[in-house]
Amino acid sequence: MSADPASASGAPAAHAGRASLAVLLPASTLGVMGGATIAPVIEAIRQALDVGGTAAGLVLTSHSLAIALVSPLVGRATDRCGVRLPLAAGLVVYALGGGAGLVVHSYPVLFASRLILGVGAAAVFTCSTAALLGLCRGEMRDRGMGWRTAATTAGGFLYPLAAGALGNHSWHAPFAVYLAALFRLRAPEPTADDAEPGMGAPRQTPVDDRPRHGS
Repeated sequence: MSADPASASGAPAAHAGRASLAVLLPASTLGVMGGATIAPVIEAIRQALDVGGTAAGLVLTSHSLAIALVSPLVGRATDRCGVRLPLAAGLVVYALGGGAGLVVHSYPVLFASRLILGVGAAAVFTCSTAALLGLCRGEMRDRGMGWRTAATTAGGFLYPLAAGALGNHSWHAPFAVYLAALFRLRAPEPTADDAEPGMGAPRQTPVDDRPRHGS
């Protein structure tokens, strides 16, 4: 007796769908990490680098400018080559730009690293959104967006909490939180075919329409 083709392919597809969500949902939380992570130590940064309040504020917000400028370009790249390569590149750039604060001691260098962080954040946010929308189809799309909102909310709470704890050691330490992006590098190519049953369009069971004798 041969196995049902739909059942045989369902297990790998379900695994791929869960693997994709395991990448995309945590990646979605990286967007809120941008300024919130170092907010608890911004005053310490201002004093250590001997800059004014406005300059310190730019450390918190400058990545947003890069996000606004780069996101359309990332969208075009995603249309051409899919989400996997831009997402992986974005995670690396994000980790490098964010983690640079661990070792820099100059305001201009720190400011430049925040712009690099914004480039990576634009790629991660754009690609994770496109991939999640491609993975969750139909009525499951609202549920997928709900999962993303829940993950983002959790990240907005946990990342500043972790950064505040690290900030007790030095103002450099909270920048280590940005290195979490590297743990999301094994990103499968999320497609509608990878969706678990119920996450996307229903899978069609092959119909045997061969003529049967005696019918």
